[in-house]
Amino acid sequence: MTSSSASRVTIAPCERCRCETQHDLLHSHIERDSEEDHGTWWSTENEMLKCRGCNTVMLRRTDYFSEDCGADGRPIATVKNFPSPSPRKRPEWVERLSPELAGLMDEIHEARRGPMVRLIAMGVRAVIDVILNLEIGDVGGFDEKLKALLGKGLISARQRELLATVVDAGSAAGHRGFKPNIVLIDAMIDTVENLLHSQYIVDPMVEQQKLNIPPRPPRPSKGEKKPLALEIAPAAVLPPPPKREPPLKGK
Repeated sequence: MTSSSASRVTIAPCERCRCETQHDLLHSHIERDSEEDHGTWWSTENEMLKCRGCNTVMLRRTDYFSEDCGADGRPIATVKNFPSPSPRKRPEWVERLSPELAGLMDEIHEARRGPMVRLIAMGVRAVIDVILNLEIGDVGGFDEKLKALLGKGLISARQRELLATVVDAGSAAGHRGFKPNIVLIDAMIDTVENLLHSQYIVDPMVEQQKLNIPPRPPRPSKGEKKPLALEIAPAAVLPPPPKREPPLKGK
């Protein structure tokens, strides 16, 4: 077991910068062990790193095992970062949602790091359930609530189909052992984020901004002549044409 605080620079993914950046090594701790009877060994290196761009501190763990080797016979490094970089960026507008909806979306994005697909599917279903209860009330099942949401004009027929599929996938993950793939999971998150953004961010903003739009001027009633926007200038007076003398006889 060895520890070190020597300063050096390494490349690692940064959660805040959302890309690989230069990191300063703040501290390093290495543990090694082996089994002589089997001729195997393993080591674990834990490093504390700080991003040079945003100063975010993270941990990196690198494991080696003598039996896990590549084609060249060298042990393959297994690297894990804490926190692990998220493939999706949490929308900033999530903070403007209600505490219940914002909390659910935070947990969904945290589970996406795994990715913990079953938990994400059930979490997305829970978000839709909360939205339906807020807009329709706790009356009937999901199908009845989605029909009522469509009837109120809050969603389109196509959105109803998508939400029904998302709800079914979440129910299958919780009760039928279904494990959705990552493509479906991201589509489910996209669907519920679009609904939240439209219903609770864009719609209230547009309603508020309607007050700043000047009204149209009233239309003239029938029979009332609409005044011309431009005055027509009087025609210019031209001088009379010159008199022509009659031609002389014989010419």
